[in-house]
Amino acid sequence: MSTTSGIFTKTLMDEETKRLHVVAGELAPDDFDKSGKMTVWKMSKYLQGCRLVYLTHTPWFDAVRNRAWVRHQKIDFLPAFSKHIDYSTSLKVTMWLSFVGNTSFVWDYVVSDYVTGIQVVKAKTQMVWVDLADRRPAKIPDEFRERLVADPKPVVVQPFPSKPASHFKFQLSVASSDTDFNQHTNQAVYIRMCMDAASAGALKGQFTFPKELVYYNPRSVTVNYVKESKMGDCLEIACWENQSNPISVCCEITKGSEVVCQCQLEFDYDVKSKL
Repeated sequence: MSTTSGIFTKTLMDEETKRLHVVAGELAPDDFDKSGKMTVWKMSKYLQGCRLVYLTHTPWFDAVRNRAWVRHQKIDFLPAFSKHIDYSTSLKVTMWLSFVGNTSFVWDYVVSDYVTGIQVVKAKTQMVWVDLADRRPAKIPDEFRERLVADPKPVVVQPFPSKPASHFKFQLSVASSDTDFNQHTNQAVYIRMCMDAASAGALKGQFTFPKELVYYNPRSVTVNYVKESKMGDCLEIACWENQSNPISVCCEITKGSEVVCQCQLEFDYDVKSKL
């Protein structure tokens, strides 16, 4: 493995299997929330960092002209995520290219404890290749297909649950620290915003669960990124419980009349216990 700077201490692009292996050093204190568990949205940031490492292993990638933006993301948190990870844990991420279309492609990930090999997360992101000149989808270079793993399968994005007439509303403005080098709200920040909104609703008695979401063990986060928002934009987050699944909270973020992002959060919770 070769060393690299930043939080990632070791990287290896296996040309035979076409998989990238990335190892992070010990987790930082701010990777954990006040419940003592790793923060859900921080895992999304770790995957983002791995994507950047992957692109550094792609010689023809031109960051001045093109970027890869997230269109859809699904992160599945395995039981060990809440039970096993602590401050001494070093994470290993293995990722590979599982699908390439005309303007979009898919990365798959498995996250595990570097020392024990215990898997903690499985994830999938659908990316859109963007031309920065007009911030519109662009044709993916043919060279990218050389990294494609056999038996490619596209992401099938399921319809987002319909927003009911009665729902909890949460308003906020996009701060400078919410934005990234693409000059728009970072993909992981939307997850943080939705968790904050749902937690505020819970404390006001709007949902069947009474506490902030950080006090429950996460099962999955599914996000559709629809449009951009930028610093200073005023956003409204509509939150409601998915009636077909009592541990699921749906959040739809709008800017005026436009839908910006849709996020579904699933956590372990025994509704009958009311604990």
